[in-house]
Amino acid sequence: AGEPLGVGLAAVMGLLVTPVIGWRWVFLVSSGSAVLAFVARRHLPESNLWHRQKDEELSPVAALIWIGRNGFLAPLVKGWLLGVFKLGTYWTCYVWLPRFLQQQFQQPVGRSAVWILTAQSGQLLGMLLFGFVADRHGRRKAYTVYSLLTASALYALAFHWEWLLPQPALFWTVMLAMGVGSGCTAGFGALLAELFPTQVRNFAMGTSYNCARGVQFFAPMVVSFFVGLQGVRGGLSVPLVLALATAAWVWTLPETRRRDLARITSR
Repeated sequence: AGEPLGVGLAAVMGLLVTPVIGWRWVFLVSSGSAVLAFVARRHLPESNLWHRQKDEELSPVAALIWIGRNGFLAPLVKGWLLGVFKLGTYWTCYVWLPRFLQQQFQQPVGRSAVWILTAQSGQLLGMLLFGFVADRHGRRKAYTVYSLLTASALYALAFHWEWLLPQPALFWTVMLAMGVGSGCTAGFGALLAELFPTQVRNFAMGTSYNCARGVQFFAPMVVSFFVGLQGVRGGLSVPLVLALATAAWVWTLPETRRRDLARITSR
């Protein structure tokens, strides 16, 4: 839930504060957040389960060998691809959205900042609700519903933005819905943790999620290519397709609701 708060602050700093104090001061202020990592490391306790089973955790090389030998390579790859699709939806959308709002939609900086903050408010709400939805209806259904909501909002923005712009209430609703749909990012912690046993869980989760984040290096290039072909529609069609891929791909993974983490011994 801290992510949308951070992105909202970043939008304020980037769109409203940077023109006043300059990017160097923005970087300096932002680097102060690194202090939180040291505070968290020193004062946040590990779980009792971790203390009981910490000696079981394998080294990265041993974990990779163990994963290959015990049939967990497929969940690792599937979890990685789910991350590629879902994180790709996020990055190919939000990295470009402020520019689209200002240059293509001809919106002033202040209004584009407010719309980004609206989307982030929706994402915060979506994240806070995701755990309840996923526990009640299952991880796969929750991911699917959230991703389809994102796809619907992106479709409206990509193909009907000329009609939406003169109707602020509808435009705000679409931005809020897009943010709510992005809230399924909150499910990665539970979903990935429930795929792997304790001795390889940290390695498997870190590998699948962070390698999926690494692929997002190519997101600006992909969006640039399609913007060159079809403008706004082409650019926003990229996260639209990725959102649909997320909704479909999550069904290749097992349903892990109510799975006891301490008892995971097989796929």
